[in-house]
Amino acid sequence: MGTIDLIIRDIVHRHWNTQHGCQCNEISTHMSIHSYAVVGKLTNSLFSEMKREDNGYEWATIGLLCQIIGEIIRSETIYSAAVVNHKQVLKLKQALSLIREKYFEPLRLADLAAAAEMTPKYFCRAFAGMIGRTPVDYLIYYRVERAGEKLMLTHDSITDIAVSCGFNDMSYFSKVFKRYKGSSPTQYRSLMAKGVWEVD
Repeated sequence: MGTIDLIIRDIVHRHWNTQHGCQCNEISTHMSIHSYAVVGKLTNSLFSEMKREDNGYEWATIGLLCQIIGEIIRSETIYSAAVVNHKQVLKLKQALSLIREKYFEPLRLADLAAAAEMTPKYFCRAFAGMIGRTPVDYLIYYRVERAGEKLMLTHDSITDIAVSCGFNDMSYFSKVFKRYKGSSPTQYRSLMAKGVWEVD
């Protein structure tokens, strides 16, 4: 076996054992089934080239090795991104939980960002990316939804419902309610009482 064979075998062996804590024939928990299959085929081809030692096999083995490393790096990058994304989702859920539990309180953007353990700027970008609305827009939307439920299911006054959902300004409440629901609080309650439901 030539020097290049020893070097390639050593690189492959060291990478799989130090980076994945397993032997070359074991599946890395960080790799997808597709990536593992690709690496498996490339590794078999690599060792076949080294065994046959045909003309130009050194260049063939180097090319195969580069493909193996490239596939491993690609798989690890995807895994790392998925881990980061999962952690981000969990943090954003903390902000969503705060909205659900405290929507009737005067929540600020800073409060929501703190719940998600993010800076306000990064939080706004991450939240909009996951929910499709800005944090403030979602908070207003959630308050309006709760107000709509109360208008439909209770006999409380519109003023009491507005205040209980975090709106202290009746003019503002009527404005945003109509923006989201397409009708004023009074009209909405009347339509719900008549059984005329919304069609999105």
